[in-house]
Amino acid sequence: MNYKYNKYIFNEKENIFFPIKFDLSKFTNIEIINTFSNGIQNIIDYNFLLNKFGINVIDVKASSFLYILVQNLFFNPTYYYVVL
Repeated sequence: MNYKYNKYIFNEKENIFFPIKFDLSKFTNIEIINTFSNGIQNIIDYNFLLNKFGINVIDVKASSFLYILVQNLFFNPTYYYVVL
């Protein structure tokens, strides 16, 4: 279930929804690398995780270099102080 861009899983034992969390704070850097560096090894695990978490959809709008240049040259007042 999704609510306000957060995913929730239903816990049948307690009859409640709880948010999906991926907490790495209990691991050291080496443990994280050793545990997750190989990725998903079989199709069963892949399908289970895909069903549980859904597709990873990250949409980052990237502005073109020309657009950024024009924005900085004409619409950024600090640029004029640097030039002068």
